[in-house]
Amino acid sequence: MRIREKFIQLVGVEDGERILDVGTGSGFLAIGFAKKMRSGGVVGIDVWMPLGGGTSMRNAIRNAEIEGVSDNVTFKVADSRRIPYPNDYFDRVLASFVFHIIRGWERAIGEMMHVLKPGGVFAVL
Repeated sequence: MRIREKFIQLVGVEDGERILDVGTGSGFLAIGFAKKMRSGGVVGIDVWMPLGGGTSMRNAIRNAEIEGVSDNVTFKVADSRRIPYPNDYFDRVLASFVFHIIRGWERAIGEMMHVLKPGGVFAVL
């Protein structure tokens, strides 16, 4: 929790923004950002490979319900190398503990840059 809170503090968050969490897993980071917003929204994407540890779309959705932010965060199955959003769509793009498992991570970073608005924030943990 301390790491999540510190990361959110460093990256910043403002109401009305669109935020993308790449490799969202259990939704922990996406949910943390959603809790700081009254408007806007957070999208968490993942391929949810069966690696264990409680990372599934179902668990991410349930976690958002438990934390009371299911209206501000959505989860989608999506490959970080082919992000299904238009260019310049998100104000902030986040990636937490995920690059080490992405084959072709260079392409994933390129995709993240395409969906990030000019002047937006790209943050990696």
